[in-house]
Amino acid sequence: MQQIRKRLTYANVMSSIAVFLILGGATALAAKKIGTKQLKAGAVTTGKIKKEAVTTAKIKNSAVNGAKVKDGSLTSADLVARTLTPACPSGTVLAEGVCFELTPRGAATFNESVDTCTSLGRRLPSVNELIGFTRKVQAIPAPERSGDLFTSTIAFTVEPNGTPTTTVTFTTAQAYRCVGAPTP
Repeated sequence: MQQIRKRLTYANVMSSIAVFLILGGATALAAKKIGTKQLKAGAVTTGKIKKEAVTTAKIKNSAVNGAKVKDGSLTSADLVARTLTPACPSGTVLAEGVCFELTPRGAATFNESVDTCTSLGRRLPSVNELIGFTRKVQAIPAPERSGDLFTSTIAFTVEPNGTPTTTVTFTTAQAYRCVGAPTP
């Protein structure tokens, strides 16, 4: 014990304390969790992330949108059924899988109504679409023309109660509305 006391100098004590503090501090620093504040922008790249380390549960809601997904990288198999909400332009409503104009257009012949809808990138609704719209979304004030043909000169019309009729010729002017495809 006296031999140890002889070698116990101020310098030896201080250097031993310094070694313990450095080792203890490094351990404490290593044990400390590194957060986003300690990371430089762009420091974590795809190659530094373990495969399948980022899961759905770890992604904040709405953090990934269309602008952040590479074009062509997704297929229909990547999408969960009924997760996309189709959108319709202003002045239209989604019904029967298409965007219906809310306000009927003035009376026009079959060819005039087809031309108007086509010029807008739209079309006349099918008789089934128009019946569904009339029964489920909005009553129509007067009979309206559909795009379905009964003969080569007569098109189907839908009555305000949602009943189809076949009494209107191509040359008879009648109210109509156009439909278009929704955007996903």
